[in-house]
Amino acid sequence: YDPGLGKHSRHHLQSFYHRAIRSARKHLDKEKPLIIFEWAARMWYWRHQKNWFAREDYGRVMFSTHLFMYPNPPTVTQTAARDSFSGGLHSVHEFALHTGYDVLVTEYALNSHGDGRKDDHFDYNRLTDWFIHQFEQFAMGSMVWNFDSFYPAWGPVAKAKIGSGKPVQWQDILKDRCRWEKKNCTDDLWQVNDIGLF
Repeated sequence: YDPGLGKHSRHHLQSFYHRAIRSARKHLDKEKPLIIFEWAARMWYWRHQKNWFAREDYGRVMFSTHLFMYPNPPTVTQTAARDSFSGGLHSVHEFALHTGYDVLVTEYALNSHGDGRKDDHFDYNRLTDWFIHQFEQFAMGSMVWNFDSFYPAWGPVAKAKIGSGKPVQWQDILKDRCRWEKKNCTDDLWQVNDIGLF
């Protein structure tokens, strides 16, 4: 469920989530995670203790967020691109640090730095590497949006190359990045053995 940035009261959502999670727990084990989506700019609401979902009552609750920016004009330097995400990254990091909830970044993108074609000189590989390092500091995992878009910067996995630089080196960036216990890691960069976790 996408609550939007300003369309719905978080108080209403809090009540809805409390009821929904209690209902779900009638059918799901308390260790099976239930995931609440929230935009980075609104995660502050869920930091207040009165809004928490006590594990003994609600089981394992995780949060998911998306990190997107649509600067106009596009951010064409690494510094400008990274700076544009500093507020969102800070919000999510603070949320994870002060609540103890596990967080997933279920969408981020490499858009708005150029058109991704051969005359685009932005270094998408460096930005991707930076993103992954940032997410590792507070998140259980992250997913790029999306794998195979028509637009190269929106589909940086399927595209052999984005812009005029080298392709995004996904294997190098993701190598040795498994934050889970070793028994749950595989040699495959795209999966985890304990798929039953979710």
